[in-house]
Amino acid sequence: MKLAMLRKPLVIITAGACAVLLAGAAGPASTVPPEDMPKDQITKYTPGDEPDLDALVAPPVSVEMVEFSEDVNDRFADHPDFGGVEFSRDRTEITIWWHGTPTAALTSIVAEAPVRAEVSSMEFSAAELAQAAQKLVEADLGAIDVVAAGPSPSGDRIDAVVAGTGSQARSAIQEVLQESVEGIPVSFETGEATNLDLNRQYDTYGLGGARIRHLDGVFLTNYCSTGFAVYNTANPSQTGLMFANHCGPLGNDWTVYGGTDRPTYLIGSEVAEAPSDDGAIITHPGSQPYVYTGPWNSGSVAPIDSQATPAIGTEICYGGSYSGTTCGSFVTARPWTWQDPDGGGTIRGFQTERSGSIAAVGQGDSGGPGYILASSGGTTFRYAAAIVSAGPLSSEATCNGIDEGRFCGTTAWVTEPARIELATGWELQTF
Repeated sequence: MKLAMLRKPLVIITAGACAVLLAGAAGPASTVPPEDMPKDQITKYTPGDEPDLDALVAPPVSVEMVEFSEDVNDRFADHPDFGGVEFSRDRTEITIWWHGTPTAALTSIVAEAPVRAEVSSMEFSAAELAQAAQKLVEADLGAIDVVAAGPSPSGDRIDAVVAGTGSQARSAIQEVLQESVEGIPVSFETGEATNLDLNRQYDTYGLGGARIRHLDGVFLTNYCSTGFAVYNTANPSQTGLMFANHCGPLGNDWTVYGGTDRPTYLIGSEVAEAPSDDGAIITHPGSQPYVYTGPWNSGSVAPIDSQATPAIGTEICYGGSYSGTTCGSFVTARPWTWQDPDGGGTIRGFQTERSGSIAAVGQGDSGGPGYILASSGGTTFRYAAAIVSAGPLSSEATCNGIDEGRFCGTTAWVTEPARIELATGWELQTF
């Protein structure tokens, strides 16, 4: 198995002063400055048109469950024994994973849960497990390369993805892994990794889930997707978009690509980054707190109402510009640590998995949004929860949306907007 960073690359061949673009328009980029970009506000939103709600596999969680989970995370996120919150698939139960004796504060908050809730015991502490997973990913184990690892939700082991195993027996690999984190069981699968970088297709509004294209000085290169609208806390009038850091380097420009029949608009520049969270910010004059919903070529949109830290068992809807909206991915591991296939160190986030033969994300979706749908009183609310980053090639599946010979997979490794906010000083806009 390989790991995929989900951007869509464009190959450039250079020979002396001559450059040939093998895809898209040949020759240097011709862009229109951002001040000339159409910036009409989204003025109409019809709640009855919710293709992402129709795409859910499980019942939507209630707003009260999301708020309860946020409260628990706010109170105990830094406690070494707190392993996380998990929602049952039928949304009738909440489990809080904890190592050792629950504190009085935890017992008190469990009694206030909006549905049946219980504290379940973890064999190892969350701190022990997170340190062991980080150690595995960063360890020099010779021919064995641990590309990703994280604790199981129940806290009884470390789950890992291992590359470079060749013809080695599983027992030999297991022995090496076990020796590196003595005392904690390790389960593994073999594979490698790749980044996932490749209306949504021509968005001048500045919304999440739109296709954007990197301007590398003179030439238009790879494609990625936008995640969520943000603003600069130091200068609130400055707006932008959050997306994936691996899509391009700090200081480079990004465009809305018009092809041969429409103008190519310059959005702005990448001005902030959070490498360990694979997050970055590009400026955009007038971005707005909406995401595209529906297929890859859809023009339907929905507002982002808030953000949340997803519990284990939460269903995530992804909205990359190549795949379109795809729900049915459930959080199966958090925290989850993986190697940046581009050599940028380790990245921390969480893992989701989707059943069936249709992929959750694919190349071109890097930087795109992942969000939670919750309901209250018949109204649907959307919580920003993830930025698409990478995925293991072993989960390869049929691409949803555009299929241009790109990699798509059912497992996604994604990062958290809240952590990117802290690292960059830019915060999400909400409706």
